[in-house]
Amino acid sequence: MTHKTKNSSEQPNHLKVWRVFGIVAALGVAVASLAWLNTFGAQRKEPFHIEEATISDIQSALIAKRITTVGIVNLS
Repeated sequence: MTHKTKNSSEQPNHLKVWRVFGIVAALGVAVASLAWLNTFGAQRKEPFHIEEATISDIQSALIAKRITTVGIVNLS
C-alpha cells in the first residue's frame, strides 16, 4: 500500500477558493483596522511648554497623558 501525498496543485478547486477568500478577508480586516486606528486612535499630542506652566497645568497634562513625569524632568 503506497501513501500518496497531495501537494497544493492537487487540491480541489473549492478548497483553493476558500483559502484565497480567507487570505483576502484577513487582509481586509488588517487594512480596516489600520484605517480605524488612524481615524479614531491616538490623538496627536500638543507639545508641553513648562516655562510658564502652573502646577495645575502640569497635573492636567499628566492626567491627559500629554506628558509623563520623566518628560517633565527632562524638560527642566
